[in-house]
Amino acid sequence: MKTITLPYWGQIIGLVSKANSTQAATQKTTKQDGRSLFITRQQQTQTSTPVLYILDQQGEQFSLSTTALPCAMQAISQTDDSTIVMIGDDGHLYQTDWQAKKVKKTSAKSLLDTLKNSVDILPPLSTSSSVGF
Repeated sequence: MKTITLPYWGQIIGLVSKANSTQAATQKTTKQDGRSLFITRQQQTQTSTPVLYILDQQGEQFSLSTTALPCAMQAISQTDDSTIVMIGDDGHLYQTDWQAKKVKKTSAKSLLDTLKNSVDILPPLSTSSSVGF
């Protein structure tokens, strides 16, 4: 068994994967190819830029590349065959595809603002109320 080490920074907090099986034209063997996209949580420093990691597998060959993100991400999910959605630390939704060349913001308003506005319209809790059963 061959061990492969590829460097990345931080703790992996989200990962989506897709496998592609291709039939070799001259052979009757199936070659396994795949791609995984993952995000990490790391201590933010002034020089660190959040990135989306792209792990490619072609047979027994692996490669790791990155795409810059507009902000650190909290979660990543696949919504259909070609769409990847992430939620940023800023509360916005971001979208990319399996190529992961561009990451675009898809929400006009931050989910954090929506949550803050929801809390603002809730009535204050009363400390003198009681509930009977």
